[in-house]
Amino acid sequence: MASATLPIERVQKLFVQKLQERYSLNLLGLKKAFSNFDLNKDGLLDVPEIQKCVTQFLAGISEDSIASLVKLYDTNGDG
Repeated sequence: MASATLPIERVQKLFVQKLQERYSLNLLGLKKAFSNFDLNKDGLLDVPEIQKCVTQFLAGISEDSIASLVKLYDTNGDG
């Protein structure tokens, strides 16, 4: 399957929709989702963890689209 490069707004919308299908988007649901995605349990989501999470919900998404999503939310620029 070819990877899809989508506009960041579309990636964001699709990802939130998929999260809502699986988790309640309240504090408890978000904590549960974060805990499931934080594979090394260090309290942070690093790029590989985010990549795994996003591809789990958006199969076939391109690495460029994931990198754009990370960049959008990485406000301090530390990856």
